[in-house]
Amino acid sequence: FDCNNPLTTLPASFAQLKNLKQLGLNGNLFTAFPKEIFSLGKLNFLSLSGHYKSETKLNDLPDLFEQLPELKQIGIENAGLTTLPKSIATLKNLEKANFSFNQFTSFPAALQNNPKLVYVPFTNNPLQWEPFLASVKKIKWSGLFFLNDTGLTKKQYEQVQQILSKTDVYYDEMND
Repeated sequence: FDCNNPLTTLPASFAQLKNLKQLGLNGNLFTAFPKEIFSLGKLNFLSLSGHYKSETKLNDLPDLFEQLPELKQIGIENAGLTTLPKSIATLKNLEKANFSFNQFTSFPAALQNNPKLVYVPFTNNPLQWEPFLASVKKIKWSGLFFLNDTGLTKKQYEQVQQILSKTDVYYDEMND
């Protein structure tokens, strides 16, 4: 979904789309996560990325994701996120989670234990080595983990790959 939706809110009637399975609202200008989305219990794909040129950001998410039990893919980019709500951990069908271009300094606890995760882009986050290293040691899934443009050195990247031996860690433009 590559589109530009300069929306700032969703109408209340949006919650009536009970059978909606895929939703892409990229390039949005939301300052708060639209709670109408939590009425879409059959949703299995959600892409909700802020406009990359905008100063407007979500900054946080409501702790209501258990209301989206069918979610297999989630992507929330350019949203200014630093943490994820605990309810993200309840998404037992989640296979792909993209939280690139945010403000994470470590890997969120809400994504560490999901055994179905196989594809996790986590690029362009200002990772801080010690908190990130501690969080990586708790990851229980394996698959593809993208850490491009996070400020890690080649040595740090190699250490992450060693810790996550069952995960393919991708990283380019390594800083030495």
